[in-house]
Order: sequence, then structure tokens, then C-alpha cells
Amino acid sequence: HGNLPAQAFGAVVSGVAQGRCGWLMHEGGHYSMTGNIKIDVRLQEIIYGMGCGMSGAWWRNQHNKHHATPQKLKHDVDLDTLPLVAFNEKIAARVRPGSFQA
Repeated sequence: HGNLPAQAFGAVVSGVAQGRCGWLMHEGGHYSMTGNIKIDVRLQEIIYGMGCGMSGAWWRNQHNKHHATPQKLKHDVDLDTLPLVAFNEKIAARVRPGSFQA
């Protein structure tokens, strides 16, 4: 029930807000918002925590691992995306036939 155009509009606004939140959080995580690391870390934690409902510290930990070993299987945490998508043939081969589990 409800107003479908209003629900669609709400979904679009929410999607744009989440995208902007993620971008601002990413910039804060790279310390490129204000030029002051302490302020950028706090802004990232506030933006990501309140705007996206996640931990800025967790994101920095994962993102630093990604930058330390980009595109290296078993090391780059950004490549471990199963069961949603596989960016590499070796990762795709880990999926069992008829299952979404690796």
C-alpha cells in the first residue's frame, strides 16, 4: 500500500544520500577533507557512523589492507566479494555449482 511515486522518490533520495555519505567517508578516510588528520578521522567516523551506520575504523582497517596489497588474491580484502560477485576467474571457480556459497 502507499504512494508508489513517493516511495520511488524516497528510494532515489536515500540512494543519493548513501552515495554521498560513502564518498565523504572515503575522503575522510584518506585524510583529504580538511588537511588535518585528526579532524578528518573524526569527520569520517561521524559521517560513516551516523550517515551509513558503519564503523569508520573498520573501513580504514580494510581499506589500508587493500592499499597494501592491491589486486593480490588472498591478500586484497576488496577481492573477497563472494557470494555477490567475483572479479577474478580463480575466485569465481571457488563457487560450488548450484550454490551461492564458496
